[in-house]
Amino acid sequence: MGLPLDLRYNLRLLAKNYGFVAICVLMIGIGMGSSITLYSVADNISSKQLPFANGDRFVDVYGSKQLAGSVSDGNISDGYIYLTLAESVRSFEVFGAYREAAAIFSDGDVSERFQAASISPELIQATAVMPILGRNLQVDDAQIGAEAVALISYRLWQNYYMGSADIIGTVSRINALPHTIIGVMPEGFSYPIWHDVWTPLQLPTAVEPGEYRGINIKAVLAEGISLETAALEVDSLLAQLGKRLPQAYQDLGGRVEICCSVINFDGTSPDQLLMPALATALLLLVCLNVGNLILVRTNQRIHEFTIRSALGATRWRLILSVLQDSLLICVLGSVLGFFLAQQGMAYVDSAGTQALAFAGGLPYWFNFDWEFNTVVVALGIVFFVWFLSAGLAIYQIARQDLSVGLASGKTGATGSRNAYGTAVMVSIEIIFSCFLLVLTLVLIGASIDTANTDYGTTVDGVLTGKIELPNENFSSAQSRDIYRQNLRQELLAQQGIEAVSFVTALPSEGHSSITYAMEEQDVRGDNEYPVQGVVFVESDYFNVMDVKLVTGRGFDASDAANTLAVVIINEVFARQHWSNQPDPVAASLGQRIQVNPGEETAQWLTIVGVITHIVQGPAMNGRYESTLYRPLN
Repeated sequence: MGLPLDLRYNLRLLAKNYGFVAICVLMIGIGMGSSITLYSVADNISSKQLPFANGDRFVDVYGSKQLAGSVSDGNISDGYIYLTLAESVRSFEVFGAYREAAAIFSDGDVSERFQAASISPELIQATAVMPILGRNLQVDDAQIGAEAVALISYRLWQNYYMGSADIIGTVSRINALPHTIIGVMPEGFSYPIWHDVWTPLQLPTAVEPGEYRGINIKAVLAEGISLETAALEVDSLLAQLGKRLPQAYQDLGGRVEICCSVINFDGTSPDQLLMPALATALLLLVCLNVGNLILVRTNQRIHEFTIRSALGATRWRLILSVLQDSLLICVLGSVLGFFLAQQGMAYVDSAGTQALAFAGGLPYWFNFDWEFNTVVVALGIVFFVWFLSAGLAIYQIARQDLSVGLASGKTGATGSRNAYGTAVMVSIEIIFSCFLLVLTLVLIGASIDTANTDYGTTVDGVLTGKIELPNENFSSAQSRDIYRQNLRQELLAQQGIEAVSFVTALPSEGHSSITYAMEEQDVRGDNEYPVQGVVFVESDYFNVMDVKLVTGRGFDASDAANTLAVVIINEVFARQHWSNQPDPVAASLGQRIQVNPGEETAQWLTIVGVITHIVQGPAMNGRYESTLYRPLN
């Protein structure tokens, strides 16, 4: 009987203080909405279980260089490493691989490009996701000489084939070769990342070291095997391979990581803690602000509580009244917070999909919706805000000598200890506010800095496209060169196009990496050759992109495969290695660099030119990284 009466009384009081309620609800709503959105983003970009059976046992396996006793973050796996591991590993229930590929569908007059994966059939089968039409890839499909088949996504089926009911058995030209469509996967399935086409990975039984580079190894942990056990086995096997074939795999090691993580939140980098710290600081600030307001409101009701206490109300009942008061406010704020969180997650989903449209959108395991763990966290935030914001007022009631308040006759009987507590709480609020402000300014500054990045090339009026030529038809350098020249002529014939050039990595994009040595200086660290990014460009690329040649010459038609091997460096590379010279840029001309030292592909290159810096990676890091440029032909 008592609680409903108190509840009705608290509702009447809140209705009279709508300004107070509005401020509290707004603070709680914005804080909760922001925190839930930040949690959803962090949950999606960190290690996440794949959305199918045994998804938590899917892992990525990497072959990496051992650097100063630890394994590097890179991936140098190839076909030989994959087959060697496949024959020996015992920690995995399923062990397979895939290679990224472009699938050019050309059944009519117009060609269309889709993201494809040449994948081990065992990996597709391990997902336990069955096609809605046709059949899955089978082990026999991966045999050399087997019929060329393709498994397609629901999206491709609907958009390219217009949902044709008789799609199974259709023969399509994919990368200029006929493939039989054998199945359609369910809507939303695009394993391993954002793929629409799956063809069987066909590898010969005998592969030479270094062949089939760019292979990505994936596996499913065996029942009862931990990630650490599997990692130790892989690292041991690859270390043995490195000792057996030092020319190809010197200092080779391995690592195993949980599948599907964009950022590994292991707490080793301050950058990884920025988002959780921002969410936590925001929540604490909300709790302190709301708690302070509720404490002020409680102080205003002290005289009421003393009278009720004198009439026989227990201290516990008064505490319940405060809890009800804060609960009503938190419920209203939570409704607003859930709404804002829904809008925030929808915005992140839309913005991410648009930003990554060139690659096929967000990875398919990303889910900016109310998943079970998101709901649990949201409810946890509600209770956290409720109890923490009400806790200060409850503490006030629990230790308050109510008889003093009754004797004083004042509506807000608070002593010096209360004033001191309020001052401490306000000080903490200011500290958290400053901390949150600093974090926000850092994020805003980083965003502005990234948006205003000078990539070192012209960007206005530049159109880009990506071309992947199938090895079956363009295995020789001459055939690829002929294709580029023909494409150049066709593009220049189009109205509005003034110049055309080709490059293996556009500004802001990643590049391939090599190890290198210098002829006149030892650049090794811990007896390891440094890693350097390299980009291959057409001879007119720097002119087309308005890149200034600081000294020396650019590439020309004489820089062919059978002539002196040359390289162009940027100013960053010159200053890194000839900083002791009066003019590092001029001193670099004529110097020689050896790429891939100690390997069969080792080659000496002569520096013939130095250009201004081009950002060849993410804006935050690429502006400081050096790059080598080699002729595309």
